[in-house]
Amino acid sequence: MWKTELLITFLVLVFSSLASSFSLSAGVEPSFGKRSPTCPPFQEYRRCGPVCEHTCDTLREEVCCEVACIAGCFCADGYIRDKKDAEPKKCIPLHECLIPGYLELESAQLSVPEDIGFLQVKVLRREGHDGQIRMRYKTTPVTAQPNSDFSPTTGELIFEEGEDMKILKVDILDDTLREAPETFRIELFDPSVGMGVLNFRNRGSVLTTDVTIEDNDMIPGYLELESSQLRVPEDAGSLLIKVLRREGHDGQIRMRYRTVPVTAQPNSDFIPIEGELVFDDGEGMKVLKVDILDDTLRESPEQFRLELFEPSSGMGVLNFRHRGSVMRTDIMIEDND
Repeated sequence: MWKTELLITFLVLVFSSLASSFSLSAGVEPSFGKRSPTCPPFQEYRRCGPVCEHTCDTLREEVCCEVACIAGCFCADGYIRDKKDAEPKKCIPLHECLIPGYLELESAQLSVPEDIGFLQVKVLRREGHDGQIRMRYKTTPVTAQPNSDFSPTTGELIFEEGEDMKILKVDILDDTLREAPETFRIELFDPSVGMGVLNFRNRGSVLTTDVTIEDNDMIPGYLELESSQLRVPEDAGSLLIKVLRREGHDGQIRMRYRTVPVTAQPNSDFIPIEGELVFDDGEGMKVLKVDILDDTLRESPEQFRLELFEPSSGMGVLNFRHRGSVMRTDIMIEDND
């Protein structure tokens, strides 16, 4: 007799489960609770409750069991295990979507000086923080040489629940060679999840960072005029103006120049000039010559300007600062009549 009653109880539970499943597929809200209204389609969660005892009757209401006790009790859709409760766990309504998010690098490109010592690269967890997710990483040479320009590294990042950022550290190695910028790559690959994590998107869009190492052994310096103001007598014949190369002499750098009238008249008070100065490797100074024209008129001091502009560098020149602070000389022509 008792076997018959047990069988009937079992069948009732099975049919109840089927009815609940049918209600879900038909879009009818089940009697044991509502799905979270914020969850996108296919993101309702089901996490295991405690292992069933010999009969599920005493646990059914407590853990919101959806199926008969054959393989254990489970939280119904729209419920989740309460982590704060002691055993046996209770199922509580799921009020927000639990989304593990995805991992990606902060930037697709970085540039660092050769003497920086080490580089720190951020790996970010976006659009979710639930559960444990993992991602492997490695460095890959492009033009930079491992153990010569950088120390290769590989490993796995583990983001526990709630963690949203980790930092990868790569040692950058300095040398005394003059060389072009060199590149290596940091890659994320092989995403995975911890136990019970669902709806993992796997990865973001930024999975590689190209790192350019800028050489610091070539110092080309910069160009500027010696003085910002000069005075010259009308009968001087010509004026010599120094252009100086400061804080470095490596490689070829260039600068264009021109005269600009202010109150002095070109071809009447001075001969206008325009051109380009080319400083080759090791050169530290060049001189510009401007002819000053004398006349017999009594007149006030007259002014023109010499300007430097459009700096550039030769092939293979690195670390060019472009220009100094004195890019203009105001020249006053004093009358001698």
